Amino acid sequence: MYKHLFFDFDGTLFNGYPRMLNALIKVFKTKRNVDISYDQLFFMAMESFRVLSEKMNMTQEEWDLYHIIMEEDDSLPSFEPFEGTKEMLEELHSLNVDCFIYTNRDEKTYYYLEKYGLKKYFKDYIINANKPSSEPLEKMIEKYNLDKKDCLVVGDRELDLISSNNAGIDSFSINDYKAERKCAFQGNNYKELLKIVKLSRIKGVVFDLDGVLINTVDLHFNAWKKVADDEGIYFDREINNELRGISRGASLEVILRRSNRTYSLDEKKELSDRKGIYYDIELESVNESSIPDEAKYVLKALKEKNIKISVGSSSVNATKILKKAGIYDWFDVVYDGTMITKAKPDPEVFLVTAKAMGLSPEECLVIEDATAGIDAANAASFVSVGISYVTEYNKTNVKIDSLKEILTLIDKINS
Repeated sequence: MYKHLFFDFDGTLFNGYPRMLNALIKVFKTKRNVDISYDQLFFMAMESFRVLSEKMNMTQEEWDLYHIIMEEDDSLPSFEPFEGTKEMLEELHSLNVDCFIYTNRDEKTYYYLEKYGLKKYFKDYIINANKPSSEPLEKMIEKYNLDKKDCLVVGDRELDLISSNNAGIDSFSINDYKAERKCAFQGNNYKELLKIVKLSRIKGVVFDLDGVLINTVDLHFNAWKKVADDEGIYFDREINNELRGISRGASLEVILRRSNRTYSLDEKKELSDRKGIYYDIELESVNESSIPDEAKYVLKALKEKNIKISVGSSSVNATKILKKAGIYDWFDVVYDGTMITKAKPDPEVFLVTAKAMGLSPEECLVIEDATAGIDAANAASFVSVGISYVTEYNKTNVKIDSLKEILTLIDKINS
């Protein structure tokens, strides 16, 4: 999907923060006799070292001492690549992907790349990039006559994402940075990055059901609330959010944590069955109007694009809900909790669903609203697309506000 990758350096390829921030701690202790916490400096550095310098009112003398400590203090953590950096670059090289350095760091960038045998993987370098300005990036793209749609900026800070947006280039936020939706893609390791780079064509979409195609959250809440009230256990909507994407048995365990007594296996089974009875009563309210018009529009549009559509849900009631809502026959494949042995975050339901469609995980999107579902999708190399609550989850590959954005995403990948 992408042919040219522009990598930030610190925090993306190299784990430099421990050494740099501990050096600054020593500077402030030496020059100001002040103890500054690592976390305090880290959050400023995530914006940029320029921001850190301004907020801390650092003098040139302090910066000079910082550079001396960085060079000479062997007690500091080493400045070295993240685990898997070389292997990731080697795989990109084998895929004929051009790699560039795009960093605010100075000429020492060359030294560290050479020291660890990584310089050979990079076609060119943008140093002292002055992010969030996009001018140096755009000049490099012009120099090699690159198509912007083939380019991807990979970084771990807001500055990387802003500069790529300013240049009209997609970005990938990596290494657990809690990005807002300024990036096209996100993942917390190189495996997730390679998955996105190797995307060629999406042929199928696997939908979770509850919270994605139909909002059954209130129905589940009402049923669990009755069970909890029966047992005198406190239960509210915040606790209910913890149940998203997990099985009925796992949900019951979450609720029982707040009980003052211990339940036997037989008692747990009775509670689980009771919840099922209460939920069946709630389900009587489901009909064709329960599926939002937007969901129906997206499903029809995907069929028109010859994209296979399926449901992969841990819910044992998924098939029943789809039939009551009148859309069961719209799907090429439906797998629910009665057809699998392992609940999310195990990827079983997604794997069997993709196989039934005749597709590989790499050819499918998974649409989820729960962290367990996102983890399941990522574990099996699907592209995870998060809506609702999981747009704040840093392992979600693509974050969307509405289902219609799926259509744009597929057009982008398949173009």
